[in-house]
Amino acid sequence: MNAEEAVRFMQHYRHDLMNHLQIIHGYASMGNVKKIEEKIVDIIHCYNMERKLMHLQANEFCLWVMKHAYMYVDVKLEYDIHTEGKRIESIDQILTEQCEQFLAVVKKLKLKDEFITVHLVVKQEQKDWITMYFSVSEFFNHAQLKEQLHRLETHFPLTVMDNSDIVECSFSVPCN
Repeated sequence: MNAEEAVRFMQHYRHDLMNHLQIIHGYASMGNVKKIEEKIVDIIHCYNMERKLMHLQANEFCLWVMKHAYMYVDVKLEYDIHTEGKRIESIDQILTEQCEQFLAVVKKLKLKDEFITVHLVVKQEQKDWITMYFSVSEFFNHAQLKEQLHRLETHFPLTVMDNSDIVECSFSVPCN
């Protein structure tokens, strides 16, 4: 990420934070304590996910996830991290490249005016392995996406699940 991209990222991040604060301020001015509490819980959840993402000690992957979560409008990345104390710095670059391959296929196949949300769930299911789960539900052409994903040459074996309305795929990576 060069300086220009870093500044743009910070602008998007700041803009998002200001939106959250303005919403809370609006609820406060209306005296809606329940909505304030819900919004604060939501914000705390987001920052906990960022903390877990950063604790993976994979700087390129962390930047890749956060950049796609904040800076892109037509393909948005939402993520949940369900690991504690696991680090993946040794495979950071390879992991980031494989995730970028997946997203490149989605971007290539989506319609011009189509807005896509990609969900990424990172889970530790085995002692020394973390599994990356991607899902895309609003995609126009599921069959073509599945076909392209099956053809991808990846470092970590990619499993594409057959669902009628959601494209899901996963792969596992070693962790320390």
